[in-house]
Amino acid sequence: MYIDTSMLAKLYLPEPESARVQAAVAAGGNLVCAELLLAEFASVLSRKVRERTLTPAARARVWALFQEHVSVGAIALLPLRRPQIVKAGDILRNLGGLVPLRAMDALHLASCLDAAPGQHALLTGDGIMIKAASKLDILLQSW
Repeated sequence: MYIDTSMLAKLYLPEPESARVQAAVAAGGNLVCAELLLAEFASVLSRKVRERTLTPAARARVWALFQEHVSVGAIALLPLRRPQIVKAGDILRNLGGLVPLRAMDALHLASCLDAAPGQHALLTGDGIMIKAASKLDILLQSW
């Protein structure tokens, strides 16, 4: 199952709906995401420290656990290459008039499409990504 950064954060940090996301992940199998998750998740953790909802020590522990999950294959990180970037641009041009999609979300959708067509559902809580995914025939993981 392809997971976006906001849903991944709910797996590692106590947030509203964390239990629902954990249940969806348990039912959905292996997690897949584009490598841009590395920067986005680091950004989420840094924001939590700035907001004082996470200590620097807790951030380090969460990051180490995340890295461990990546190293053992519990989360597969897909390389972000030119074809995905081109596909993200195509998605933005094709859906730009219909869906106010951000570039990073378009990169996630392009990577999801390339991960294993028809085999991976997208786990996101972002309404704009959900709308775009439905127009791209991406399966949405219910949670």
